[in-house]
Amino acid sequence: MTPADAGTIAAEIRALLAARGPAASICPSEVARRLPAHASWRDAMPEVRRVARVLAQAGDITITRGAAALA
Repeated sequence: MTPADAGTIAAEIRALLAARGPAASICPSEVARRLPAHASWRDAMPEVRRVARVLAQAGDITITRGAAALA
């Protein structure tokens, strides 16, 4: 199976966040589980995290762990 591209991953991140509201958060594994064409959602995790970092660097999202902002 082929991995999802960065655009698909970014779209899934944005869709999950939009569905929950501005103060909500998501887990990267939720994104990975929604991606098509993956043998295992775990295989998608590095790319999901990479795309999330790109979105955070662009100011589109904030990456947090607990209440602390990481990026």
